[in-house]
Amino acid sequence: MTRALLALLMLLSGCRDEGAQVFERARVRYEALLAEGRRLEDPAFDEVLAELRRVPEGSRASVEARRLEGAIERGRASRIGRPLASAGAAGGPELAAKREECAKLAQALGQASGGQREDMVRRLAECRRQLHALEDAQHPSEPRRAPPRKRCERGSHRRHECPREKA
Repeated sequence: MTRALLALLMLLSGCRDEGAQVFERARVRYEALLAEGRRLEDPAFDEVLAELRRVPEGSRASVEARRLEGAIERGRASRIGRPLASAGAAGGPELAAKREECAKLAQALGQASGGQREDMVRRLAECRRQLHALEDAQHPSEPRRAPPRKRCERGSHRRHECPREKA
């Protein structure tokens, strides 16, 4: 009995879950890419997705692999970028001139290549920051509203008066 149990244990220890190893390599690569500051849209994450898809369904790690694969896919799909330039009619000539400047920079960025793009991205970001500051200055936030009046307690015998609170 003990020999059979020992033989079974030795046989099972020789079996390896290759899917778990594949998942572990993909997870390590995923974390390394994130630590480097790469975005999910980076082509390097395609390699991670390919590794995750290689994890077979019967593997111990298949659930985790599908979960990580789904997280990467959702992260790629859910990015909605802010527009590079926005059209707006209100705000006066200074705001209109800044909008036009940002729109021209956005168009130039679309046509730029190579080393020019990094400088154009920086200049466009600064233009947008200045535009938002101008918009905020021209449209201050709403004034604070007065707190709501205290309501009468239920069961008040007079509808037009609230009973006095006990101190």
